[in-house]
Amino acid sequence: MTPDGIVAPVYSGKRGHPVGFGQKFFRGLLELEGGVGARHLLQESGSSVVTVEVTDKGVLKDVDTPDDLAMV
Repeated sequence: MTPDGIVAPVYSGKRGHPVGFGQKFFRGLLELEGGVGARHLLQESGSSVVTVEVTDKGVLKDVDTPDDLAMV
């Protein structure tokens, strides 16, 4: 991955987690507050996003907290 790239797993046409962000996005990620995700960074980056098709549907689960993990 390059410093200005983003890599995201995809399962059955759906983007999953975790998403890897290059160094260029560090400041934007630090500025996120509360439950706001980085979706806007992905949308604004367009062609910088590289997707990788995976065979594990577990990538569709978004786990941010211990409570999220308990629900998986």
